[in-house]
Amino acid sequence: MTGTLLEMKKICKSFGTVDVLKEIDFKLNAGEVHAILGSNGAGKSTLVKMISGAYQADSGEILLEGSPIKFQSTQKAKEMGISIVYQEFSLFNHLSVAENIFAGRYPVKNTGIKVIDYDKLYADSDELLKRVGVDIDSRELVENLPVGEQQIVEICKAISLDAKILILDEPTSALNAKETKKLFEIVARLKESGVGIIYITHRLNELSEICDCISVFRDGKNIGTYKVNEKSISEMVDLMLGAVNKIHTKEKIDKVNRKNVLSIRNLTTKDIENISFNLKEGEILGITGQMGSGRTELLKTIFGYEYILQGQIELNGKLFTNPKQHIMIQNGIGFVTEDRKNEGILLGRSVRENIVVSIMKQITSRFVISNSKEDKYSKQAIKQTGFFPNLPDKEIEFFSGGNQQKAILGRWLVIENLKVLLLDEPTRGIDVGAKGQIYKLLEDISSKGISLIVVSSDIEELIQIADRILIMEKGRLVNEILNENLTVNELTTAIMEGAEWKDKQLSS
Repeated sequence: MTGTLLEMKKICKSFGTVDVLKEIDFKLNAGEVHAILGSNGAGKSTLVKMISGAYQADSGEILLEGSPIKFQSTQKAKEMGISIVYQEFSLFNHLSVAENIFAGRYPVKNTGIKVIDYDKLYADSDELLKRVGVDIDSRELVENLPVGEQQIVEICKAISLDAKILILDEPTSALNAKETKKLFEIVARLKESGVGIIYITHRLNELSEICDCISVFRDGKNIGTYKVNEKSISEMVDLMLGAVNKIHTKEKIDKVNRKNVLSIRNLTTKDIENISFNLKEGEILGITGQMGSGRTELLKTIFGYEYILQGQIELNGKLFTNPKQHIMIQNGIGFVTEDRKNEGILLGRSVRENIVVSIMKQITSRFVISNSKEDKYSKQAIKQTGFFPNLPDKEIEFFSGGNQQKAILGRWLVIENLKVLLLDEPTRGIDVGAKGQIYKLLEDISSKGISLIVVSSDIEELIQIADRILIMEKGRLVNEILNENLTVNELTTAIMEGAEWKDKQLSS
């Protein structure tokens, strides 16, 4: 199946005085995978929300299979064959795969009273799963599935609506190599059946494997559409940023003799075992390891989420055995979660509210919020993090993942006594340009004496920003590496070999 599915001509969109899309032209063909690239604030998220019916254009024309159309709502867009799978899933964990795929549209049988026809529900779900070439039990609860299979359930949910156009927003950001390969196989099947796919990603090395063409967005404009191998990765980055933007290189500063701010002593929970390390003043400590190594669980334990079975935390000489989150915040510890949707942002609340939620004591007097203080601290965070567009009163969910992450970072930077900032995958799903900004921001924070612990699966990221790197394996700390002339290959090998790598170093 060929031909133009979607065409957008001279599309403009503004929020207040900020022009977000400026005369955008875009075309998607049947059986085509069309990638959209762009740095934070380039207009990708706004365009996608417009195609899926969440936004309406201020001006311009949209054609669906050659006919002019206006998407008045997301439901209308779905009815016209347009579905979107967001980076953060919208599944009901306590329901089965089949119940999620057909949520709100269950088949019924009339036996005097209308009841759900579960035989048909499971049969229809099995047919969809077969269509995409996977073997998942449609009766299994979603909460029991790995992330990769949850992604597939989201796709089946989308195509169950007879989607002609499928939008995939950062679909591989949480997937391992095996899960990514399976996703690509599914995309290829959908492409063969004539579905047009819009593919949003920051992983530029994926493009040649899955995409047919690429549109590059910058500052609200589509500055060019190219065949998949027409431009190199470095050329695409230059197009996205408007100029050569060298990734920030961390200046190595000796922090060995600085005082300890945080000491973790024999820390043991249900997920981690006998963890001990010190964190120096102004140090950026990286923590990595394979999936399931206990990286996230360690950060959550330090912040007071997990129950400590053994060991203790010492912060500036003060001992904690089982602290709660609010106690750790009061003592100067902040936490940036990797799960922005469920644990980070406050949906339905403005950017301003998402920032100041951490400092209610700083901005209130006798239970009354000071508007001037709220304005002061939110402006401070927006300026410091480079949040753009500057729309503090707009709800947080209408911004890109990169901007949402900046708002969460800003939330902790406005704490007056911040001593330690814990960051879990701080640049997950964030574009190349925004990554460089965040790296520079983290260095600025550490230069003020604030200590950082950064959990990341991005090897190059850790080498760029960390002074020292800890490696975890199966809930235990197995290696510690000073970041001095460390290579990607060396760190990758250390992670893959785990405890064996350390033994080899000792014997060599």
